[in-house]
Amino acid sequence: MGKNMKKSSNEEELLLAMIKNMKVAELTDGIPPFRKPPQTYIYITLALFLMTIISIFPVVTTKRMIRSNKDVISSSPPEVSLIINHFQVLIAVMIVSMVVACLSLAILYFSVEDDDNINTFILHQPQGMTMRNIELDT
Repeated sequence: MGKNMKKSSNEEELLLAMIKNMKVAELTDGIPPFRKPPQTYIYITLALFLMTIISIFPVVTTKRMIRSNKDVISSSPPEVSLIINHFQVLIAVMIVSMVVACLSLAILYFSVEDDDNINTFILHQPQGMTMRNIELDT
């Protein structure tokens, strides 16, 4: 019976050593476990959000200009109205790209694990963690 106790304690030590090695391997793996991204992500997201809000104003002013000067634009050559339409399309594309960039940065920020070791997005869960959970459960 004493041999069985010794064997199980050796297995426990081996299991603990394996878990410690896995944690070290995860740290050197390239996926930073349980660490929030740098503060620059927040600043970039805020800057893009402000740029999105600021880029809405030219669209509003262009629409007002077109509404107030409909007779002038209709009497002007068709190239002018074509340029105005292209300008509006360009600004709309810029706004959409800014919103997409803000959303992607926000997802990137919130998908990194919190300090409580809780994943907010399961998709970002490091592969080593699922392996470790399976090994611990068995």
